[in-house]
Amino acid sequence: MIEFSRLKLKNFMSYGNAWTEIDLQQGKVLLCGVNGAGKSSLITDGVSFALFGKPFRKVNIPQLVNSINGKDCQVELSFSINKDNYRLNRGLKPSKFEVYKNGELIKQEAATRDYQSYLENQILKINHKTFIQILVLGSAVFTPFMQLPAGARRQVIEDLLDINVFSSMMKLLKEKIQQNKEETLVIDTKLISAKKESVSQKRLIETISTKNSDLLQQYQEELQTNHIKIDEYRKEVSSLIEDQVAHSKSLVEYDSGLLESLQEQFSFLKRDLQSGVDKAKKISSIDECPACLQEVNSDHKKHVEKSLKKKYTEQKPVLDKLEADIANISEKKKQYDATFVIIQGIISALSSAESKLDFYVTHGESIQSKIDKHKNSTNSDLDREKDKLRELAQSALKLIERKNELISEKSIQEVSLGLLKDTGIKASIIREYLPILNKTINKYLVEFDFFINFILDENFDEQLLSRGRDHASYFSLSEGEKKRVDVAILLAFRLIASLKNSAKINLLVLDELDSGLDHESRLRLLEMIYTMDSDVWMVSHSIQNTELEQGFDKIAHVLKKGDFSEISIK
Repeated sequence: MIEFSRLKLKNFMSYGNAWTEIDLQQGKVLLCGVNGAGKSSLITDGVSFALFGKPFRKVNIPQLVNSINGKDCQVELSFSINKDNYRLNRGLKPSKFEVYKNGELIKQEAATRDYQSYLENQILKINHKTFIQILVLGSAVFTPFMQLPAGARRQVIEDLLDINVFSSMMKLLKEKIQQNKEETLVIDTKLISAKKESVSQKRLIETISTKNSDLLQQYQEELQTNHIKIDEYRKEVSSLIEDQVAHSKSLVEYDSGLLESLQEQFSFLKRDLQSGVDKAKKISSIDECPACLQEVNSDHKKHVEKSLKKKYTEQKPVLDKLEADIANISEKKKQYDATFVIIQGIISALSSAESKLDFYVTHGESIQSKIDKHKNSTNSDLDREKDKLRELAQSALKLIERKNELISEKSIQEVSLGLLKDTGIKASIIREYLPILNKTINKYLVEFDFFINFILDENFDEQLLSRGRDHASYFSLSEGEKKRVDVAILLAFRLIASLKNSAKINLLVLDELDSGLDHESRLRLLEMIYTMDSDVWMVSHSIQNTELEQGFDKIAHVLKKGDFSEISIK
């Protein structure tokens, strides 16, 4: 229950810089004063501004600041809910909005709008529409319940029955349903993308495998050909080495120094013998000595010839032996040279074969290195691409799991949505209270001497049943009858709020609400007010200075002194 206790204001509309303070718990108070004195400014606009940051009447917020002082507009409203005491401080020029609970300021961590939402939803649990239906009612701006659109009627009832939480839950649920739908669409899109990517990844793996297999086969074939070449040249090298060894073994050695010595001896001896032969021929052909010019006799010639022949005969066997020895050694040299040439050819061929063998061995190692590197690279590439494919599959599985969760959540949300609709839980609660509401409305109508059976259905459409007017509606009633219906609904709402304890309030402000009622109806209204256990502040020109004043506990007069309003209560 909300119990309003005190209202303070200054520099608010027609009230000046001095604090004006009133005790709101004074029973039934009649608020009197001439037009423009500041009655409504004090009790209706003051309470409305303190609670909701806006006036009750259609006044621009800047106009709430006293036009003469032009600054430091402040309103303080004190109230309690259960065992907690609250104080609201609002101001303009400078702006101010503070909520105190049990003397401690509730921190304003978010924007002012969120702070106001916290006040309405967490503390007051009523909004401005409900406020002007059950707490402050003014004929100037008050829209009767029956003249509200269907949505506003439902909101008022939900606030009274404290079931607007279901509307909040519905709003949150719809947001979650939308989020579910959006997330499901995103997941479906991702799954389609993952499927396409998986197909592409599989094709890439197949392409890499095929390409690498072809290249590996090419390397293997090249290596096999290289091995054949290595075998060929190894055999050739082996064969050449065998030939070299064989020819080296058959190589006949000779003494080149001896050959040269024998050749020199042979040449010298041959020249010497030839010289003797020539000399003998020369002597036999001359008759006198060319040196001494003496006659060379035949005996001397014969003696010389004989001597030369003897020498020739003695040295000719030596010469022949030298020639034979030379021929023998020369033959060995010839054989040696021929074998050496063959060996040199073998060595040259062996060197060429070994070079080629080394080339093919090195080339084979290079091919094998390429094969090993290619295998490692291929395996690495394939493993990497397969890892990507596995990651895609795992990601897709997670998406599918999340989608299944969303589908499960959606089923629960759809059931919850049905329960939170106006035809669900709220309808069941409203059906429980509608008979009480209708009964209470008709009770107050009877007290107004208005004998009509007024019924609100679950859609808050009315049925008016009375003798002779079975098909009557609210708008077919006269203005006075409408006023009695409006007041009956108001009082019924307050009773329901008291029973539900959701919007039970100790304060009721009526601003010229009795206008339009005849004297008898006004008297009935006051009788009902007198029996209420709420503090009632009633602004009325019709009751002022009449015998009806006697029914009030106190009379409050608002006067204007100079440019500022003042209030006195007796």
